[in-house]
Amino acid sequence: FNVTVLNSTAVNVSWQMLTKEDARGDILGYYILYKRKSEPEASWKNKTVDRAETTSSVLASLDEYTSYQFAIQAFNRKGVSGRSEIVERETDEGVVPEPPQNITVITKGSRAINISWTAGFDGNSAIGNYTVEISEHDQIFKDVICQGSLSSSACVVSSLSTTASLTGLFPWTIYNIRVFARNKIGRSNSSPIINVTTDEAGMLLTLWSFLLCMKRVMDESYTITTRTWQGVGRYTRNFW
Repeated sequence: FNVTVLNSTAVNVSWQMLTKEDARGDILGYYILYKRKSEPEASWKNKTVDRAETTSSVLASLDEYTSYQFAIQAFNRKGVSGRSEIVERETDEGVVPEPPQNITVITKGSRAINISWTAGFDGNSAIGNYTVEISEHDQIFKDVICQGSLSSSACVVSSLSTTASLTGLFPWTIYNIRVFARNKIGRSNSSPIINVTTDEAGMLLTLWSFLLCMKRVMDESYTITTRTWQGVGRYTRNFW
């Protein structure tokens, strides 16, 4: 029977499967017992494991930086076994997570930028979400809208994702982008800031091409007209 601390709120409990002889019958499952060490008179809490072949389980939602006592019992149709030896462990002290790293542009267009990042150390407390902020031309950072956001007014991404598609941007604009991580303790410092320029808008390119074309037509028309009038002038002088 062993207990391994995973972070500030979770441990992994593992054990060896009892033989049929030791269990005096077919095992149906296990009870994982736990309580705070500071409360020796408190009743044991338990987590039921209903599969006999299972030999490990994660206990989550524990208190941070707290000493716990753990034990295990097996059960079958005849009843519950005696309790194992008690194992004591202390959960980690939680801190804010480290900033996300390796902010990278996946793709970009005139109105959107798709980025990715890698998670830093979670601070011994599971990361809850990520927040992306932007600024234009080194102005003050502000919230930005992104696809699949957990918020209607900001880019808040689930901890299950390390990508974001930022939308509603302006064409041909320089943006500064940064990312934050948040866990139960609080928000991380800012990630390294990246600078990205959105593409030119397709409509603007089309309009610019049209104007250039019209300029050429007008220039050619002016040249033809000038030459025509010059020819008429020579003919008129010769006539008179």
